[in-house]
Amino acid sequence: MLRIRYTLNVGSALGLAGIASLVAQKYRSPLPVGSSPTSSVTSTQWAISIALALCSGFMSANISYQYFQFPTMTSKVFGEHKEVCISWLDGIAFLLAAPVFAVTGKMVGRYGWVHTWGMLAAFFAAGWTLTMWAIPPVLAKQHEIVISSSHRDITHRQQQNQTRR
Repeated sequence: MLRIRYTLNVGSALGLAGIASLVAQKYRSPLPVGSSPTSSVTSTQWAISIALALCSGFMSANISYQYFQFPTMTSKVFGEHKEVCISWLDGIAFLLAAPVFAVTGKMVGRYGWVHTWGMLAAFFAAGWTLTMWAIPPVLAKQHEIVISSSHRDITHRQQQNQTRR
């Protein structure tokens, strides 16, 4: 499931880079005399708009999945200190995201959207690699905790049933 979401995320960023490249190439060439870029909407413009909406939608859906699901998935390992874990993860995410957004803002003005979306795709791919390396041990530990907790509950119930008899 995570691989699919990261693949869609990286693919969406590359798709947005491709769309930015197409749009930049189209408007670099001089327009014919008497025409304007908004004179009529062509089927190509509709296709670009639909591709832009799909890529943006896939990217936002996959980023929001990470934002809302990862903290709750991993915080179970911390038992009674779940809130501390969630706050810590939020702080680390801000610490890592703030410089990326600062660089992104500067890159758009200097190099344009093509390079910016390419850089974000590279960051998403790096995040994909790190997450797929780091998450399995956490989820395995979480599974151990759930199994031991359910085993402990079953044992406790069995003991209660025996004392009632």
